[in-house]
Amino acid sequence: MMGWLGGAATLAIIDPRIITQVDAMLARAGANPARADDFDLGGVIAAREGVLVDSVNAPAVVVGRGRATGLITPQHPEFGLAVLTSSIDAPFVAVSDPQSATGAQDRLNKAFPQLYQRGLPGYRLVYHNATWRLFKK
Repeated sequence: MMGWLGGAATLAIIDPRIITQVDAMLARAGANPARADDFDLGGVIAAREGVLVDSVNAPAVVVGRGRATGLITPQHPEFGLAVLTSSIDAPFVAVSDPQSATGAQDRLNKAFPQLYQRGLPGYRLVYHNATWRLFKK
């Protein structure tokens, strides 16, 4: 038993992603349904590039995706420009339900209050779960 625990601790030190994967499994098992929705969205956007998303507010999306590369996040100049000019030109936009805990703090919901409900002109809904909607240009 001690050897197994020591081995698990060693793997966690060598590859910290193991901890996030365990957290993802626990969330999917029902420990936190909202986080499970975040992980699921991350899996859906794993192969997509140019996804505008407030990942600072929902880091589990990045964990579910497996990487941040290809996302347009609040640290990206394009994200700031979209919020500043109230204009989105990204290939994909992921926005959380403004009535959810995640959505209440989402920068996109604050800049575009009708985005979750109505989408954007020229975009269509390609995925949704209880918390998230993904629109494609």
